Amino acid sequence: MINRSLSSPGPSTPLHAYTPLLPLIKSSKHPDLNVISPSTVEKLLDGTYNDVLHTFHLIDCRFQHEFLGGTLRGARSLALPQHVEAAFFQPQALQASTRTALILFCEYSAERAPKMARHIRNLDRRIHADVYPTLHYPEVYVIDGGYKHCFESVNHDVCLSPAAAYVPMNHPDHVDACKMELSGLRSSWKQLRSTPFSKRHANKWC
Repeated sequence: MINRSLSSPGPSTPLHAYTPLLPLIKSSKHPDLNVISPSTVEKLLDGTYNDVLHTFHLIDCRFQHEFLGGTLRGARSLALPQHVEAAFFQPQALQASTRTALILFCEYSAERAPKMARHIRNLDRRIHADVYPTLHYPEVYVIDGGYKHCFESVNHDVCLSPAAAYVPMNHPDHVDACKMELSGLRSSWKQLRSTPFSKRHANKWC
């Protein structure tokens, strides 16, 4: 059990001596990110870390046909950056954000989830540009190996949604859906880059 203080009551946390609340594993693929193992996810879902975190959100960055085939228990389908911003960067969501862990995954946690995690951190940095290193969400994690690794290694009764299966992104039954979702994802990132930050989030932040 990790035993660390959760004494910060404010909407943002300064990171002068920040230590992640969850145990990390080393990742040569994503050394800039907080990466956790499927076993840590299992402990989160069985309540082991209830006294460490206020709450946590599992963010499934996969496409709909993957998500509907099965996911982690309680996970939300948020494949587009705009959906993540709407879910976690509105005033109500930010009230308890410093004790809220955002835990992201995709099929392998190779591209989609890491990119989204970096977007969350970059957005948070821009919001707090004048008070670095304060963040709304210091606890942002990516699951090592993604859903596939979890499906192969965790207790399904504890960790997976009922009757969950593993549907790959490139499953032959979903070729057209995959192409549409991939095109939509690329368009969303392109739109995000072309829209000024100040215009997207004007008057949102205190």
